[in-house]
Amino acid sequence: MKKLKKNDLYQHIDQFLKDRGIEIRTSAPLGSRLKAGCGLLTDTINHAQEAIDAAREHMDDRLDTMRSVIHAKTAPRKSASKTKKKSKKTKASGSAKKKAAKTRSVKKKASKSATAPQRAKRPASRRPATKASTGRNPLRRKKSRSANAKGGK
Repeated sequence: MKKLKKNDLYQHIDQFLKDRGIEIRTSAPLGSRLKAGCGLLTDTINHAQEAIDAAREHMDDRLDTMRSVIHAKTAPRKSASKTKKKSKKTKASGSAKKKAAKTRSVKKKASKSATAPQRAKRPASRRPATKASTGRNPLRRKKSRSANAKGGK
């Protein structure tokens, strides 16, 4: 926005009041106070505009910084782009590599089945059996009667 001149606001108010039938003399106390108030208001408006412009520039700088950080964090990794380039080069010799890979996998399966030892089965449970008639767990501690009477554990 453009800056206001010192007397612009006073002249507009003076013209507005003249259109309504009120004439303000600058030599009168009311006229001098009105002129001083308009000057103060003009300065305030100009300083506010400067502050808003400075804040806007600062905010734009911070916003650009934030955008670049977000882009850096969310951009695809460089290694992903390298693998795409490699895959394009290997398409020409892909059929030969596929055949070699199939023969390797068949050889690996055959060697694993011949040399792999059998695992021994684990016993079903290592815990001692509980008494079915009483329904009590023998591993559980018995509470002492004195502790129960006192309200302890």
